[in-house]
Amino acid sequence: MSAEGTMPLLEHLEELRRRLFRMVLSVAVFLIPCYFLAQPLIEWIQRWACPAGAALYYLKPMALFFMRLKVGLVCATACAAPLIAYQAWQFIVPALRPKEARAVIRLAGASGLLFVLGACFALFAVFPALMRFAYGMGSDTIRPMLQVESVVEIAFMLVLGFGLVFQLPVVLFFCVAFGIVRVATLRHLRSYLVVGIFFLAALLTPPDVISQLCMALPAWLLFEASLLLFAPLERNAAASEEDGNLAQAGE
Repeated sequence: MSAEGTMPLLEHLEELRRRLFRMVLSVAVFLIPCYFLAQPLIEWIQRWACPAGAALYYLKPMALFFMRLKVGLVCATACAAPLIAYQAWQFIVPALRPKEARAVIRLAGASGLLFVLGACFALFAVFPALMRFAYGMGSDTIRPMLQVESVVEIAFMLVLGFGLVFQLPVVLFFCVAFGIVRVATLRHLRSYLVVGIFFLAALLTPPDVISQLCMALPAWLLFEASLLLFAPLERNAAASEEDGNLAQAGE
């Protein structure tokens, strides 16, 4: 291959390297302040989700340090998410047409909003209910001793899992819009897809029925709502394509 043919690829790789470096740097900048905010955040999680009087324990000398580091890293990534998205956008936008760029912006906005909704539902509704249920199973002779690592990891697992499951409408819209699957096919396979939703909920949640149902049922509702919303879009797209074919045939 000639040098002229390899230069664009090398330039793309160099641009990708610069963008990735800026992404990592943005996370590193937020990591230090987020590390010091991790302790108040853990204490807030304890006050919000655990019953009154319940304390969190750590059983290894450095367990709390590493947990604060993990929480700080997650928070730093969340704080740097707009900068990361901007760098990713600057990398891909030159390859997009204006119409495609507008569609990506709308899709990314909807995806971000759905992720935040799912994360908030998990953190403010599902997680406290789960912790109170688990803590309430104890008795005078059997008392729970909640480890800080377990509680925080369950919280993050629920937030991430619900945020990802709430992306279901975006995934379905992408599949329908690009003709990968038709709404009629989704309706025909509804029973299998619902079983898949419950199976996915079992994978993304702690091994308890409450959190699995709390994830699967909203995902099921999002699936049904997506079918109702995307059916007219599919019909309009088909009508527009048919009109275009007729216009070409007339010419």
